[in-house]
Amino acid sequence: MSDLDLMVVLVPWRLHEDVVDALMAFEGVSGFSAVEAAGFSREHSHFNAAEMVDGARRFTRFEILHAPEQRQGILAEIEPLVGREHVRYWVVGRVETGRLGTSEH
Repeated sequence: MSDLDLMVVLVPWRLHEDVVDALMAFEGVSGFSAVEAAGFSREHSHFNAAEMVDGARRFTRFEILHAPEQRQGILAEIEPLVGREHVRYWVVGRVETGRLGTSEH
């Protein structure tokens, strides 16, 4: 078992590049994953017209393995980029990590 947590952050698609840049510059995070996600909600007041037609908002889902003591620093890097957007995150503690396969053939 490792001492890493998994932070998942849902960021509006228009902030994708800014958040990628911020995470790449953050010391101590060796990497992260980012995938496109569709967010569904009963609260449509913050959807734009296209999102109301689709019934979903377009997000990037960032997954960041990090040491617990890095959490506040990571959030502090992302928060100034958010402005008035709705950004949700959650953290799953004590993630086991490993690698499969080998580079030797």
